[in-house]
Amino acid sequence: MLSLKQSSVLRLFFSALIALVLCSQVIASQLLNFEGKATDIESGVLLYTEKHRVIIKDTGDYLSSYVEYLDPEGQVFALKTLDYSKSHLAPDMMFYDKRTDERVTVFLNTETAYLSVLSEAGAERKETMIKLDKSTVVVDAGFDRLIEASWSKLIENKKVDFTFLALTRAQLINFEAIYTGLSKGVIELEFHPRNFFINILVDPISLSYDEKTKRLIHFQGLTNIERFENGTRTEENHLARIDYLYQPLQAFTILPSESVSPNE
Repeated sequence: MLSLKQSSVLRLFFSALIALVLCSQVIASQLLNFEGKATDIESGVLLYTEKHRVIIKDTGDYLSSYVEYLDPEGQVFALKTLDYSKSHLAPDMMFYDKRTDERVTVFLNTETAYLSVLSEAGAERKETMIKLDKSTVVVDAGFDRLIEASWSKLIENKKVDFTFLALTRAQLINFEAIYTGLSKGVIELEFHPRNFFINILVDPISLSYDEKTKRLIHFQGLTNIERFENGTRTEENHLARIDYLYQPLQAFTILPSESVSPNE
């Protein structure tokens, strides 16, 4: 269960999020629920589960996303929210890890072309301002929106270049998504740093997308979740395989007077 403070923060975030996207009009949209099972690459042991709740316009544009991370016992240990109202590639983000009581917020200022990355741990606060250049900048799940938007180009040219926000470092790193093949209706990609020295130190991330829906169905590589051992943090993230299972889209109409918050 979420604490009163955590629930209040999430309600405030979602109220602000919906206020940004409503623009005083009814929005015909759809609700997409899906789940990701993260397992150890070698043993297949369940590490954690992701539960996603996404609101999508009928036009296909993403509005918002709410994610719960659950341990193998089913207890929520982390939360994430994404707001796509300003950018589909670089959504505003909040990630909260209950295990460490740490929160990271990413905010895109479209007027000044800066990304603000705010890290909070107890009374400690550290804000990093990142100037955006003309390259394609991607934040978190904005990567999936990039793949969807670049689908034809990726298949034709075999790769797409972009710049990705490394959240723990609060810096931008140049990457490329490389098309590696098509098999039984599944598009296979690899995700590589373009920096030679980083590339030789980091294993590529493998991704599989459904050819028809363009949805991510398999992920394998370094995740965004820190690994704990016997309740102690390791300051290293999980290496895992994540398999995603999607539920059918549901009609979801947002009225101007309504606010949407996750179930508690």
